Amino acid sequence: MHTLLKLGNSTALVDLVNRCDHYDNSPLHIAALKGYSDVTEILLKNGAEIERKNEHEQTPLHLASKHGHVDVASLFIKHNKTIVSTEDENANTPLHLAALWGHISMVCNLLNAGANIEARNCYLWTPLDCAASRGWKRCCQCLLNAGANVDSVDKSKATPLHLAAREGHRGVVKLLLKFGANIAQCDKNGKNCLDLAIDNGHELADGL
Repeated sequence: MHTLLKLGNSTALVDLVNRCDHYDNSPLHIAALKGYSDVTEILLKNGAEIERKNEHEQTPLHLASKHGHVDVASLFIKHNKTIVSTEDENANTPLHLAALWGHISMVCNLLNAGANIEARNCYLWTPLDCAASRGWKRCCQCLLNAGANVDSVDKSKATPLHLAAREGHRGVVKLLLKFGANIAQCDKNGKNCLDLAIDNGHELADGL
């Protein structure tokens, strides 16, 4: 790369910084995965393609979001704000992945950048569904404060409350109820949140 820079060979340099491995990850994907903000900045300045996708249809921002690398994500957003709306092979946006893995700072960062809080993946899950299913209370709080629909339904007619109750996430259940979640709503099998908690061996009656 240093040689190409000295020779001023911009075409070869761009080809080099966008060369992918056998998983279709570019150097920018790897930098995002590892959280290397300095490397990310250098790659972007030298023609790295920010919207390039790997074998899972994920952009570098998807990887930065999944692993909680806020500094790297901020560089991507500054470079191209529309990238917050890109979807992977399962229609997950970067916000879905940040919520799924409990990265509260990343969730807030993406929301501030204009990420769609009601985006749906292939299961019709919203970012709130992702956070609720994993028990990430702070992420749920952030999403709810930003206006997330507390009673959104997925393909199985389950709400965030159903998902949290099924996994025994007591704190999230209480939070969702505080924000007005419908305790009586049933999924496609006619189960409400208490039914799902009991079916999966969770003691949530006092929270409900």
